[in-house]
Amino acid sequence: MNWSKTPNGILDAISDMSEAELKLTLVIVRHTIGYHRESVRMTYDDMETLTKLSRPAVGRAINQIEKRGFFTRGRKSMWVVNSNNLLLNEGENSNNSLLSEEENSNKLLPYYSNNLLPPSIKDKEKKEEKKKGEDKPPPTHAPSPAALRAEMIIKLCGLDSDVPTHKRKAGWAAGQVAKFSPEYLQARYEYTDTPNGSWYWYRDDWRGVAGQTPTPENIVETITKDRKLTKGGKGQTGKTTAQIIDEAFAAIGNGQGLEGF
Repeated sequence: MNWSKTPNGILDAISDMSEAELKLTLVIVRHTIGYHRESVRMTYDDMETLTKLSRPAVGRAINQIEKRGFFTRGRKSMWVVNSNNLLLNEGENSNNSLLSEEENSNKLLPYYSNNLLPPSIKDKEKKEEKKKGEDKPPPTHAPSPAALRAEMIIKLCGLDSDVPTHKRKAGWAAGQVAKFSPEYLQARYEYTDTPNGSWYWYRDDWRGVAGQTPTPENIVETITKDRKLTKGGKGQTGKTTAQIIDEAFAAIGNGQGLEGF
């Protein structure tokens, strides 16, 4: 069984101690007298970890402990046992029994360094930190615009993303049509019964009308096409094929003939 000697002076003062002072006092006892040492280096972070107290509570506890005089906090976070104050009523030979053991007592010490935490506690904390890191889901990164265009081209062209050559072709085409969004590509090259008024592969290209799926090269070739028969301007209508056909049928229906068409 592992245990640490605690001076009677500390036990007698328990009724006057706050909870924070008692916790920190016992931690210091454990890591000084408990390891048969007269001092130990203990930072604020160490004290917070071992007592589970907040930093303000640790600060108040330090002040109370120093006023009581059992321990002195020196430079570089070093706590020193005030043997005289702790051993007033311990008996003539108590100093030897408190901080010294048999010649082989060092064999019982878990470590000899100035570090506060024994290896067992450090290893446990490292394992807990590692476990926390493993529990976190891996970071997710949104696909780039180029990747989204390539995915859309693969879909529209009926390619297989697992085939390297297909993936390379789609990537090349995505770079060539960089100023167009995946949604724009979808509107122009995905088969639908209700295409919009813009240029549409399955309606306005003879290969699409024949039922051919576009290739990445076809998309690059036709991406800038529109349905206008003329570019507009003086002496030019600037109307789409659908508009001209609709107006022609309307004119016939009204008996106006096809003059002007």
